[in-house]
Amino acid sequence: MQRTGLVLGVAAVLSTMCVLERGAQAWCATSRDMISFWSKRFPGLRIPVWVNISGKNSVGYTGQTQDDIARLVIEVVARHNESNRSPKLYFAGFTNEAWDPVAPNPIQDFPAGITITSMSCASAKLGTPCAEGGKACASSTVRGIGNMPPDTDPLGWIMVLPTQCEGVNESLWSMSIYADLGQVLLHETGHVLGLFHANRSKATCEAGGNVHGGLVDGTTGVMQTAVPASFAATRSWRRDDLGGLEHLYGAAGGTFEIAWWKDASYPDYPPDSAATSVIKMDVSRTAVVSHRPPSEVQALVTTAPDGRVIHRLMTVGGDLSPDLPDMVVDPGPSGVTWSLPAVTIGGDGTNERLFIAWMANESLSNSQLTLRTAIRSTNVLNWAYVDHPGEFRVNRLAAGYASSIDAFVVTTLTPVETEVSVVLFDGNGEPLGSLVVLEGLQAFDVGGVLCDGARCLIPFSTSTFGGPDFGVAEIEVDSRAPAVTLLSTELLNTANTFGSLTLLDDGQELIGRMGERRFLIGGYPGLMPDGAEFYGNPRNEWALGIGLWGSPNFPDQRLFQARRVECGNQIVQGSEQCDDGNSSPGDGCSNCVVEPGGGESGGSGSGETDGGGLDDGSNGCDCQAGDSRSPWFGLLSLLGAVAFVGGRGYRRTRRTSTA
Repeated sequence: MQRTGLVLGVAAVLSTMCVLERGAQAWCATSRDMISFWSKRFPGLRIPVWVNISGKNSVGYTGQTQDDIARLVIEVVARHNESNRSPKLYFAGFTNEAWDPVAPNPIQDFPAGITITSMSCASAKLGTPCAEGGKACASSTVRGIGNMPPDTDPLGWIMVLPTQCEGVNESLWSMSIYADLGQVLLHETGHVLGLFHANRSKATCEAGGNVHGGLVDGTTGVMQTAVPASFAATRSWRRDDLGGLEHLYGAAGGTFEIAWWKDASYPDYPPDSAATSVIKMDVSRTAVVSHRPPSEVQALVTTAPDGRVIHRLMTVGGDLSPDLPDMVVDPGPSGVTWSLPAVTIGGDGTNERLFIAWMANESLSNSQLTLRTAIRSTNVLNWAYVDHPGEFRVNRLAAGYASSIDAFVVTTLTPVETEVSVVLFDGNGEPLGSLVVLEGLQAFDVGGVLCDGARCLIPFSTSTFGGPDFGVAEIEVDSRAPAVTLLSTELLNTANTFGSLTLLDDGQELIGRMGERRFLIGGYPGLMPDGAEFYGNPRNEWALGIGLWGSPNFPDQRLFQARRVECGNQIVQGSEQCDDGNSSPGDGCSNCVVEPGGGESGGSGSGETDGGGLDDGSNGCDCQAGDSRSPWFGLLSLLGAVAFVGGRGYRRTRRTSTA
């Protein structure tokens, strides 16, 4: 491993949340029907997450402001949603309802959903719901008082203990060293959703009336009893965690296809009725789009329901290749991943090469992963595979291409110091040296590089309270040494992130993407967001794929998200003949089948070559919007409005708000 300096220290190797049990046995889940439990109140299994700011139970007792805790909660929710089909979570806002320790049900006044709460040190010394030595705990129940039957309100709670509280929790909560609140919140979310500690033995798990599954000696994931010091490695769900969630909620998952839109109404998001579906390409995650300037062809990569990496090429006209049977990138045992893969295209314009990277071979006994890559010509379906010899533990990665040195560049994070790292591959996909760590550039997440010559820009999010904020780092790459030099960084202190990151250049200015949102940020240095980062995507439970077709003079920006295949969502999917919302009988489309003698069918979809459905959605309505705009918009709306109205010139006249 190459470094640009000394390694930062860590305060502890393991947290003391619980006593570590022996006999690791993969996931352990409740025997409760969690689909029925949550769907009593939330039929679509879209569960709200609240942050408590009451005087008795404010998250401010964690030593951080309620707004900073909310920012981190939003990021954790986005991480969950990126990897998991069901249930989906969303940040619902703040609640003033307090924990009542003398009531039959202490959380009887909490709102339905999941509430993140804390307590004063004085109260904690009188007793907490957490086990001795624990720093946080969680559970779920239904609302019921005394002998009264419970109603239909499912309640989940996460108690985060106060800091510097003698005999209770003497640590300070952190986002970069022990105790890492990001990974703890994700861990406790797993408990609320029905997961127990994954390293319980099969006998211990089943003795408690729970369900055991997975492989012997698993537990490389977030739900281990003791939260490890590999902070960045356990801020996202891993193999065993996802296995347990699939056991609990897989029956409600359904089938999903990638839907895409022309981004014609920026900064507003197009309605589902304007979508084109990539039909019969079943997916478990959203699409990642090749990371390069506007082009006639871009690549899409995602994962199938079994976790296998799959891909398609899309032309500017919407044509797709290869055929569905050939979309699998690697049919072998290493062709499966439990996280988002990465993709880019590079070449000299005539010899174009498709480069895909993913974290494979998740270990059964530790957190080690294999950085596996596949490369082929865009014209020939003949893959070459490489396993990088380096050591990797974090399942976050992204990719880009540096044309001046004909090198593919992969970004990831170190597990403990959470520093941005870079891995270089030559134009044939062969590794160029070992992992290069950008010392001191700590990040919560990192995106793919955007290169001009030997200098590249990397989007990242900060790993400190007050964030995670969107940032950009400039590096210089030398493929001969090989070496990577960090030149400068710049932060957007008002652009809090919502998950995975992208940075694109459409030939006029930079485009940032964080989670389900995209926005314009001008040029580097001197980034100046236009305010669209405050525009919540009506469908914020899926990360947004974003890509550029056409040319720098006439860029065609497209958006991608997964959509459940179901009649009535105004998108022609699967075996549907039409889909007009299924709201009016006798209108030519009944139950997504064209009626004999009926009129034109509604909705849009694509077979293997159809590029239809590119209207701007002005004749449709987004019936999915409802309450899905994040209340975080309200928290920062004034700042966002000022930024948007006061935005800079030429691009704003070309992309006019319709709000």
